[in-house]
Amino acid sequence: MAGRLLKKTLDPFSMEDIEKWLGVLPNYIPDTQQRSVTMNIASVAANSYSSQTVAVKGLKTTNTTEVQILGLTTDLHYINHFVSAADTLTILFYNDTAGAIVEGNTNIRVTFTATA
Repeated sequence: MAGRLLKKTLDPFSMEDIEKWLGVLPNYIPDTQQRSVTMNIASVAANSYSSQTVAVKGLKTTNTTEVQILGLTTDLHYINHFVSAADTLTILFYNDTAGAIVEGNTNIRVTFTATA
């Protein structure tokens, strides 16, 4: 049905054509959600990596994700992230100092999109 709609010039003032477009529109717009969560980043030892998890409601292992972390301590680096289970995001940090860093509560914004 969607292919037929694209081959026809639709009348933007026709209620019938508007209803057709609205009917197929969800097929072309991915389901994207955004969550702000607080993560208590545990101590990251000197010159080491640490993977830590945070709960993100609605997150699925098939989602594509983007993470924004603001205000990390200097020398504590966000390296990567992945969805490790439903509603669970694992984030990898690296501390490149000679001492441990205890970051504590940090606000994180997670944007995730359903994939086919």
